[in-house]
Amino acid sequence: MLRFLLSAALLLSAHFLLATHNRSGYIRYEQTASLSIRAEIITYTRASSRPADRDTLTICWGDDHCEKVLRSNGTGNPPEGETLDNDMKYNVYMAEHTYDGRGTYVISMTDPNRDAGILNVNPPNSEQIAFHLQATVTLLEISSRGANQSPVILSPPIDLATAGSVFTYHPNAYDVDGDSIAYELTAPMQGVNEPVERFFLPNEIDPGGNNIFTMDPVTGQLTWDTPQMQGKYNVAIRFKSYRDDELIDEFVLEMEILVVAGSPTNIEEAEWARNQIGLYPNPVNNGVMTVNFREFVQPLRYRILDITGTVLERGYLNASQSRVDLDGKPAGNYVLSVEYRAGQWAGKPFVLIE
Repeated sequence: MLRFLLSAALLLSAHFLLATHNRSGYIRYEQTASLSIRAEIITYTRASSRPADRDTLTICWGDDHCEKVLRSNGTGNPPEGETLDNDMKYNVYMAEHTYDGRGTYVISMTDPNRDAGILNVNPPNSEQIAFHLQATVTLLEISSRGANQSPVILSPPIDLATAGSVFTYHPNAYDVDGDSIAYELTAPMQGVNEPVERFFLPNEIDPGGNNIFTMDPVTGQLTWDTPQMQGKYNVAIRFKSYRDDELIDEFVLEMEILVVAGSPTNIEEAEWARNQIGLYPNPVNNGVMTVNFREFVQPLRYRILDITGTVLERGYLNASQSRVDLDGKPAGNYVLSVEYRAGQWAGKPFVLIE
């Protein structure tokens, strides 16, 4: 029954592509005075989902005060965020707040537009579950205990994995205050202190003996050995900061993992794809995609795969600049895979929008 629901989710995901949005995110914060705090809502959203794009979000400070916050990064007026590869947009919303008294507060943001087609969140209707971020922060007496700010995360919380290959993600976090960090694997959230009810660990989708998902509580590294089913998965990591053995704050980072078939599986293939293949435009919105090669030697076999790993099309690319016709394919996530050496394939993901 679960596999039937997952298949339905994959079929429905393209139809909800333009109405869904949030892929990953967390709340970053810094105590700026005894009773004041600066917070930033960080989100990674689907760049092609323009109707659900947010130039403002609502932040709630945990003291019965909420306010709308403008996006602060990117060009434009108001700022439009920063578009990244793989149909991603990076967004920052910053605000400051002063509390009436010292205490522990839950800072939060809830948005109705979670990404569609997530296999392990309320399958097959992940888009019906709100996307929620929160941080629990204790205001410290700065004169005696020092200020407090959240750990810095250097690795963006969104990544590609390949079915059949070991996947790892390391947040590369550090605390500028010198506080110690502990990590917990947890469920994504849909409201304040409210985890998603129908959440499955990624290895519970198409389970088997070679499908183990773990997290190191000391380093925060996620290891998935090995993904079996292609598609989108969301997981969450709880970051807990300790000072003098006392828990002083925590926040939940939610991240999306896109498991694809035919994407780079080792350093050589990743380097070849990055250096040799260019896809334009990406996302594709007119049914035709141009494939550019930096060094083209001979006709190369290619194939197009969807997020289930199904090969939808095969053919040959016969020039350093070749056109691939995508008419008739539904909106969604795909991979263009090229046989750059006999039996060895390197691929690049792309997005097709309506």
